[in-house]
Amino acid sequence: MLFGKIAEEKIKEAQKKGAFNNLEGAGRPLPEENMVIPEDLRMAYRMLKTADCLPPELEMRKEIHSTAELLEATPDLAEKQKILTRLNVLIRKANMSQPTRPDREIPEYYLPALVNRLEK
Repeated sequence: MLFGKIAEEKIKEAQKKGAFNNLEGAGRPLPEENMVIPEDLRMAYRMLKTADCLPPELEMRKEIHSTAELLEATPDLAEKQKILTRLNVLIRKANMSQPTRPDREIPEYYLPALVNRLEK
C-alpha cells in the first residue's frame, strides 16, 4: 500500500515536469498483439515480453528446437539415442503442460525412423 502511494506520487511529479511528453507512440493506440493467449494471462505475458523474458511454454519450445538441432548434428548413434530420449521427454512435458487440441501437440521423434534415415 505504501509503495503504491509513493509510486503514484512519483508518477504525478514526473507528469507535472513533463517527463511523459513526446514519448514515442504517444496518442496512438497500443499495437494489437497476435497472441493466442487466454485473456487472464495476456497482461502477465505482455510484462514478460517487455522484460525480454519468454513465457515457460516458449522457453520449452525453444529448448525442444535446440535439442532437435543437436540431434541432427550428432553423428554418433549412441549419443543420438540419449539426445532422442531427452527430446521426447521435453516434448511430452510440453504437450502435458497445457491443455491443447491434439492437432497442436508437438509430435515425438522415433528412433526407428531415425535409424532408417541414417542407413540410407
